Amino acid sequence: MSPAASPARTRLADAEILAELPPGWSLDGGRIWREWTFEQYLDGVNFALAVARQAETMDHHPDLHIFYRLVRVAFWTHDKGGVTRVDLRAARAVNALLTA
Repeated sequence: MSPAASPARTRLADAEILAELPPGWSLDGGRIWREWTFEQYLDGVNFALAVARQAETMDHHPDLHIFYRLVRVAFWTHDKGGVTRVDLRAARAVNALLTA
């Protein structure tokens, strides 16, 4: 089975997403997203860099938005037009960055 055809890359229904949504994440517009606020601008930039490095190792890249001390991370599987289990796994991995 090719990676594109794997069950982990099947678009999920909203009810499935909400049942598995990691703590702190929201579903909106076919994407899952979460925001963090940091004490200093560079703390947020360093967090975004850690997310980017992790995304490289997972080969699944989020949208990253940095707004001064606020960082927003959003995932969806572009070629599936919505959220897959790959996105949920990536969101859990992002959460783990701050608890490690």
